[in-house]
Order: sequence, then C-alpha cells, then structure tokens
Amino acid sequence: MRFSPAFLDELKSRLRVSDIVGRRVKLQKRGREYVGLSPFKSEKTPSFTVNDDKGFYHCFSSGEHGDVISFLMEVEGLSFNEAIEKLAGEAGMELPKPDRFDQAKEEKRKSLYDVVQAAADWFAAQLRSSPAAENARDYLLRRGLDAAAVEAFHLGFAPGERAALKTALIKLGFEEKMLVDAGLVIRPDDGRPSYDRFRNRIIFPITDARGRFIAFGGRALDADAPAKYLNSPETPLFHKGSVLFNYPRARDAARNFAPVIVVEGYMDVIALHQAGFEGAVAALGTAMTEAQLGLLWRVTAEPVLAFDGDEAGSRAAMRVVDRALPILKPGKSVRFSFLPDGLDPDDFIRERGAAAFRDLLNRSQGLADLLWQKEIIGRRLSTPEQKAALAQQFETAIAQIEDKVVRDYYRFDFKVRLSEFFWRTARRKENAAQPVTAAAGTDELDDLNYERMVLGLLVEYPDLGNAHIETIEPDWFSNDWHSEFCNALHTIYLAGEVADVLDIYEQLPPRFYMLLNQVHGEERGGDAPAARRARGHRLHARFPMVMQRPPHAVIERCFLHFMKGLYIRTLEKEKNQTLMQAGDFLMQPDKQAEAEKLYAHATGLERLLMDERKKYADEEITILYLIEEFSPHSNGRQLSS
Repeated sequence: MRFSPAFLDELKSRLRVSDIVGRRVKLQKRGREYVGLSPFKSEKTPSFTVNDDKGFYHCFSSGEHGDVISFLMEVEGLSFNEAIEKLAGEAGMELPKPDRFDQAKEEKRKSLYDVVQAAADWFAAQLRSSPAAENARDYLLRRGLDAAAVEAFHLGFAPGERAALKTALIKLGFEEKMLVDAGLVIRPDDGRPSYDRFRNRIIFPITDARGRFIAFGGRALDADAPAKYLNSPETPLFHKGSVLFNYPRARDAARNFAPVIVVEGYMDVIALHQAGFEGAVAALGTAMTEAQLGLLWRVTAEPVLAFDGDEAGSRAAMRVVDRALPILKPGKSVRFSFLPDGLDPDDFIRERGAAAFRDLLNRSQGLADLLWQKEIIGRRLSTPEQKAALAQQFETAIAQIEDKVVRDYYRFDFKVRLSEFFWRTARRKENAAQPVTAAAGTDELDDLNYERMVLGLLVEYPDLGNAHIETIEPDWFSNDWHSEFCNALHTIYLAGEVADVLDIYEQLPPRFYMLLNQVHGEERGGDAPAARRARGHRLHARFPMVMQRPPHAVIERCFLHFMKGLYIRTLEKEKNQTLMQAGDFLMQPDKQAEAEKLYAHATGLERLLMDERKKYADEEITILYLIEEFSPHSNGRQLSS
C-alpha cells in the first residue's frame, strides 16, 4: 500500500517521538531534549537523544537517526507498511483504503494466515497426544529438548497418513484451494487426489517478523525419506529468502544486547535457546540473502554467523562475504565464527557447554579479516607482479561496496594491511639472511621505540631538525621524557644552525644524557670488538637502513612519514577524549550546549583523521619500498636522490 506525504506528515504530527521511543528506552529530560542509553548499541554513558520539536531521534554512538516510523522498523523489525499500520492505530487515524486489487490480495493473505495458524495448532496437538507421535517425542527427548522449548517453539508432528491434515482442516471449514495456496497440500497435475505435503515429520513452525505463522519446516522420522528436511514452498505469505527462523524472539533478545547468531538448522536454534542464547536464528537451509541480512541489521549492527570449521563451512562463509560486501553500510557488517571438529552448535553446546560457545563467539572474525585471509593464504608474493595481483584482487572486491564511506575505509584498511604484510615479508627475508645479534632490532616497534626512532633521526640528521623542528609539537610524544627531550631539541635548533651531530651532544643539557644514549647511542671504545659501538648504534638497531647512508631525500621522506604517524595518533587521542567529555556533559542539564559543541568538534576531528589516514596509507607503500631497498642486506638497486 502506498501512503501520501500528507498522510505521513499528519501521522507523525499526532505522535510524540519521546512517547514511542520511551516504551523501549528509559529517557530523561535534558533541556529541550531527552537522553537515554542507546537501543542500538551497548553503552554505559547515554549518547541517545530525542527531540520532539524536530521530530527525530539521534544516536551518537551508532549513528542511527530517524523518526517514529524508522524507530519501529529498526527496533521492532517491522516493515514500513507494518510500522505505519501500528502507528496509525495509536494515532486514531484510518488507513487509506486500498484499491480493489490490493484489497483482494490482502483478504487472501488474511485467510491464509488463518489456515496456517490452524495447521500449526493441529500439528502441535498431534505431537502432544497422538500415539503415532511416540517416535517424534522420543527423538526430541534424545536431542535434549525439554517441554518448555517444545511449547515455546510450538513444535508439532505430521502423521504418516496421506491426507490427515487436509481432512482435519476441511472439517474446520477451510477450502482445499486455500490449503494448496498455503503450501500445506499438493495437488497433482494428473488429476489424482491432493495429499499432505508433510507426512511422518517433526514440524517446526516458521513465523514472520510479527510472530504470525506463515510456513513450516519438517524433519523426516523415516530414515529412507528422500529429503531429511522439507520446507514449505513459496506462497503469498512465505518467501524463503526473506525470512529467518526465530526472528521475533531474536529481535526481542537483541533489545537487551544479546548476540544475534545465525546458524544452519532449526535444532541448532532451539539448542542455543535452551542454553541461554535467545538471539539465535536460522536461514532456512538457503544461502544468506540480501533481504535476510537486512532483517539482521534492523536488530543488531554485527550479527555473528556460525559455520562448520571444514572446507564446506569456509565456502559458505565466503558466499556470505560476496553477498554482504555490496550492501555494507556504516556500522553494519557481519562477523564469522567457525566451529571446531565438525561439530554443529547443538553438538558443541552439549559436549562443551554454553561458556565455551560464548568464548567462541567472542573470538569471531570480522568480514574484512575473513576477506583478507581468503586472498592471502597460500599465495606466492616474491615478485612485484605477484604483489600487484594481490592488491588488484582486493581492489576488485572492495569496488563492489556501494556505500562510498565504507568503500573508502576498506581501501584505507587494506592499503595498511598490504603495506605491513609486504614490510614483514621483506624483514623476514632480511632476518633469515643475517646472523642474530643484539642490535638486529625487532619486526614491530612499540610506541616507545617508535618515538625514540624519530628523536634519534633528529639527532643523527641536523638538516632534518633545521628544516622541520618548528613543525614538530612536543605533545605528539606520549612519553613525558620524550616531550621534554623534543623541547630541548627545539631550543638548540632555534638558537642557531646545528651543523653536526656533535653539536647536539655538546649543547644538550646533562640531564638528557641518559636518554640521548637511548634514542641515539653514544660511541663506545674497547679492546674487544664485540664491546665497541659506533655513535648512533641505538638508532641503527631501530632503523637499519640508516647504516646504508641513503640519499638525504629518502631519509627526509621517511622522517616526515613517521611524523605523520605521531600526528595521527595525537588526533585520535584528542577525538577520544572529546567524546568522553561530551558524554559526561550530556548527563548534566546545564551542559547540553557544551556537549553539542564537543560532539561537533569530535565529528570534525574524525573527518580530519580520515583524510590524514588516507594520505598516510597512500604514502606507506612507498616508504616500505624505500626501507626494503636500503635495508643492509637488500640486493635491490640503490635509488639516487
């Protein structure tokens, strides 16, 4: 049904956003707005605001923004039409009358809901009391299902007779054509009598997002049955690719920030439910579709998909990656958890317990990590052409992402990953070719060593200090001693031209001598060769290419790149501190204006960070190439300045 803009405006004008939202979120009045904990993301400091005057809500932690209609769609998992229908009832508005075609279609759907509901009740009654269901009850008992779970999921039993359900429903007044349209009965093309679709099976009712029965899944009790599991066919109510088993219950659990877990089968969902994981859903035996991902993202930002840890599970996970990539949105993705030893979730819970399964979920992988592993494992990357092919493979995958913001962040992330990977590969080759010594350095520099490397370069290369000292801020260094050392270098360089590294050694205040030895390394003599150290030996250990005396332009380019890294780190720290302060102010009635300014400042910092990270990533590959070319054991050609 289509709704006119005038109808939608009237509907929203009759409802206060705070009234609708307040049923799900505990709100507190703060000036002209209401604040509360986000319904979209677990948090301790309120970042969710509602403004009745402007008719919208906004969540600073997740970025969600909308009106009363979108709130019901996101939080309750309703479709647009369903949300309108519910809100119109609350606002006392009559829905626009549908045209004849729509009205006839809706009447048919309502009749089919009645048929499927009657069938679900009849199946459940058979499981409870029919002597023919003894095997079904024994099977469920062996699988560990208790009476509460059987009742909660409205499980049933379809007898083995050819037309038991058909006969029962016709006696209740339903026409045979309705049974066929609902997918309950099959009518042969050759004119033979129609018969029940489900026979001698345990029945799992399937609901829509509103909890109405729309279809069934049946598990065969006969070992010789051609299909172990059988689902209802496509009907006016049931479209398999747009439905998730147990979705309404999972949606309710997600409101309390329970994890939303996608598993393969009905029994897995029920087993997880019994173990306390009420956010479990199943994709009805089909590969995950875009519509199903959309349903999941209505209730959680990152659902976890659980797969078998074998090759088939890996292939299934990659199919989800292919489906999800084009439709990723800011804050919306999927995670992957792989079960060990070929166990399904039901077996895993019974053998290892709920705590072990929760730990498995906590160690789930992000989509980007899985995409990286898929392409990187088993590749030969010894030549520039092979490296270029890998980079092109990632670019092809990332280009599928339709959202520009997400696509840009993926490009940045994978540039950094590739840079680090190629750098580590080169270092492994280098370290394999040289003897291990105390000055061999490490593959990854921690923050302390990174800062000391930058300061060491300022000592080793006076030209760098003379040219760039005024652009370096001491508070970029996280260590207080490093900041003071940088201040001391400021004083020395700005007092006059520094011509030689010895000028630094002579002019630096004595209290910095110990740190000078750490960041640069004073010369040591001695009779034993092993005891001797050249001036700068600490810097050489952290940044071995210095020993090759590359052209000044190469050193300067690397130095400026390292400074950019310190600057980005400082911006990230400032942004995080700003967000924390804004969250504190948001709880104080007289600090609302300051909180808004701080959030705006944090948003500006995030934009700046994104630009700076892109520049950093673009330069990173060149820097790593230069480092590899001028490493002490490189066989590559030496670049000219």
